[in-house]
Amino acid sequence: MKELNTKIGVFLTTYTQKELDKKIWSYIEYDDKDGCAVFMDAIKSFNSESEFYISEEEAIEFTGLEIKSGETHSQDLYTNYKGNPLGLPVNEAQLFFTNPVTSLKSAFEIAAPTFDFNKDFFHVKIAK
Repeated sequence: MKELNTKIGVFLTTYTQKELDKKIWSYIEYDDKDGCAVFMDAIKSFNSESEFYISEEEAIEFTGLEIKSGETHSQDLYTNYKGNPLGLPVNEAQLFFTNPVTSLKSAFEIAAPTFDFNKDFFHVKIAK
């Protein structure tokens, strides 16, 4: 498990299938069906064949619209707010993407390089 902070108040925790199963069993052991349901509602995946696949609308909430399309840009641009692009030691750097899911994926590529986009999951926690 690794926790990523993609923007202020958004925390994403990575889970392998094994780690996810262990977390679910911990809820079952304590007979916490409501807690398990709440936890599972916040599980997402980048695998397009998964029932937990993240939508573009959800990805926007976890990354953020940085630049609205207009006179200077023909498309909306999203960023994950964190990371060192291409492994360069640059602080406060931002990469911009036209697709919010791709933007979110870039945060995982940088901060959680062992994350398997086809098999692994992430849990969303938003602090308000």
